[in-house]
Amino acid sequence: MNRAFLSRGLQIAAIAATLASCRPEHVGQDLTAALASARRQPADRAFDIVDAVSDRGTMRCIRTRGATRLTYHVTVPSRATLSVWLPVVPADGSDGGVVYLIGVSDGHTYRTVAGATTQPASRESSTKWRNLRFSLDEYASMTINVMLNTRVVDFRTGPFEVGLWCSPEVRMR
Repeated sequence: MNRAFLSRGLQIAAIAATLASCRPEHVGQDLTAALASARRQPADRAFDIVDAVSDRGTMRCIRTRGATRLTYHVTVPSRATLSVWLPVVPADGSDGGVVYLIGVSDGHTYRTVAGATTQPASRESSTKWRNLRFSLDEYASMTINVMLNTRVVDFRTGPFEVGLWCSPEVRMR
């Protein structure tokens, strides 16, 4: 085989791989829009949809009250990630914090795949947000349960009210 032909073939393969990995992401499933189909614990009244203003602009968010769990039944496409934005400080401006945990169950095992805790901070930083995202590649073509859990606590006086899951989405490349 001609060396120049082989070299050219490798170059084309490298370019194709690079272009495939640079494809823009798009939303495969908007979990905020799918709230009505999610299992909501402890009760429906613990959840509603609100707009929140952040350093990224206005985002659609699922507001939670108290300790909660949302469970979504998701069929995972290939090359998918789960992405969610969380406030750095409590959304209600209190001195509390929210523990956010994201879990995945394939029907046999449960695994916590991401988590964060908001900490008390000054009101000036209340518009700062953090993105949690993780790959769902190992679940491609499977139907899984994605669980969004919140535990709320005021570090001085006990529980407080509000957690926010903003723009939770299954994204694809």
